[in-house]
Amino acid sequence: RTDTIYMEALNAMLLSDKRKAVNLLSTLVKNDSEHVSAYLQLGNLLRYEDTDRAIKIHQMLTVRQKLDKETKIEIFKALALDYKKINQLSKSKIEAEKILDFDKANLWANEFLLSLAEETEDWDYAEKKARELKKVKSFNGEVNLSKYTLQKGIMLLKDNNFLESEKLFRKAIIDSPAFAMPYKYLGDIKYANRDLVKAVEY
Repeated sequence: RTDTIYMEALNAMLLSDKRKAVNLLSTLVKNDSEHVSAYLQLGNLLRYEDTDRAIKIHQMLTVRQKLDKETKIEIFKALALDYKKINQLSKSKIEAEKILDFDKANLWANEFLLSLAEETEDWDYAEKKARELKKVKSFNGEVNLSKYTLQKGIMLLKDNNFLESEKLFRKAIIDSPAFAMPYKYLGDIKYANRDLVKAVEY
């Protein structure tokens, strides 16, 4: 009844009956230790109430032999989400990057890594990921690369490095003339240097 139990578990998940789904999947993996999809879904369900157990389940799957590419990608995706749940962002990044070893154009992995870079304020990596994301055919959004140039300039400005930060703000304006924020920070620099005419202009 392996397939029947798995279908019942999926139906329970669709109906948001998490407890029933966990019970069914737990029963299934006890009877069929080779059912990788059941382990994967069980770990996903446990992520928010028992993250450590979810990680152990998903880590155990990484050593399985003869898994197809799609399954491996789903396992690394699950681990990336597990680690993000407990705020271990460096480990989350490592797992998401493993997906790109199998599929460089994976939309989920590229978007996830970009969001991690923004969250950790790793602006060089964010810019790199944003450039790669723009090349992904299935990506339909817009990416403003000047946003990352701006953020790097802001970090230099916080260290009172006016000269280098001004260069980055000017570069952001050249790349995206309609992007307002670089003008604001150039105005701040001019104001700090008592060049009030230029400050007003920006």
